[in-house]
Amino acid sequence: MNRIKILIVGSLLRQDDNRETGGIGGTTISLIHLTNYLKESENVTVSLLDANGIRGAGIMSVFRLIGFFARLFRLAREVNIITIHSNTSALFILVPVGVVVARLTGKALLIRKFGGTDFTTYHRMKIIIIKHSLKLCDIYLVQSRALLQKSLEIGIKQTHWFSTSRPMEKTLHKLEAVSSVCRKFIFLGRVTRTKGIEHILNLESRLPSDVVIDVFGPFDGEMDESHFVNSTKVRYCGITHNPQETLRRYDAFLLPTFWEGEGYPGALLEAYGAGLPVIATRFGALPEIVDEKTGILIVPNDGDSLLKAILKLVEDDGYFNRLRAGVLARRLEFSSDYWNNKFVEYCREAISLQTNRK
Repeated sequence: MNRIKILIVGSLLRQDDNRETGGIGGTTISLIHLTNYLKESENVTVSLLDANGIRGAGIMSVFRLIGFFARLFRLAREVNIITIHSNTSALFILVPVGVVVARLTGKALLIRKFGGTDFTTYHRMKIIIIKHSLKLCDIYLVQSRALLQKSLEIGIKQTHWFSTSRPMEKTLHKLEAVSSVCRKFIFLGRVTRTKGIEHILNLESRLPSDVVIDVFGPFDGEMDESHFVNSTKVRYCGITHNPQETLRRYDAFLLPTFWEGEGYPGALLEAYGAGLPVIATRFGALPEIVDEKTGILIVPNDGDSLLKAILKLVEDDGYFNRLRAGVLARRLEFSSDYWNNKFVEYCREAISLQTNRK
């Protein structure tokens, strides 16, 4: 198989980012897993270009964009394909720039969009620019099946579904020696109201005496540790250094989110990797990855619905263990090994499409 040279453009890990204090998000974590995989691949050479810092700097953003364009143009000349990894809000800048550079250098172009938001909710001019630019790329990857359907409906025919993924144990021996009863729940993610943290806190006086909920993650500014000061059953535990090791100490995962950008949360897939059933809201793209075999979907912004689901797992051991078996059966659908290999396949397809256009 011919060796290909791939350029990764996206929000990369910087020296001042700190994984342990929550300085990086799910998009960057996904890119770390992908780039590490590509670096170890025998048939791929990978180059990196950080897209951080282009926006939000006033007049300096113009100069930063010019510098970014120049670096992208220089690196693109040395590879077979440009791949741009972007959240929805950055599509407006990164995709048109990528299209121009791809055309100038004669390279293939793949766009991967993170998150569950839809750019067609933006201002009309932005929609036109993003839509037209995406139609000019070779392959467009979206995170949810709902976004795939929407993209195809508006004429972006080269769109494919591409799931968020996380490393998964290939064997089950590390996941089997766990409790057969459900008493310990964990939330892992940004500690913010839109992730449903207030609903979790409000359960303090309503939980059975032997049930605890531990919250891990960085605060986002609107909440802090003082919100947990009087809680003994809902406890803030700081930042986890090793998500998989931490998750395996618990029985089930909570995600009562109503955040508008919810797609396929990496933390939820980490929970699958640890074999944990999930209680999540019927919100955004979550119903695509949580079903009756792996968890319980609840009403968004409803503390009573959250409590009812928790009590269902606590009181019905058979049901809890059936859900856990469902998670163990499904988790490899979201394996980084599978999806990173799929990414390379899409890159080869895009290169072939670009070559045929010449």
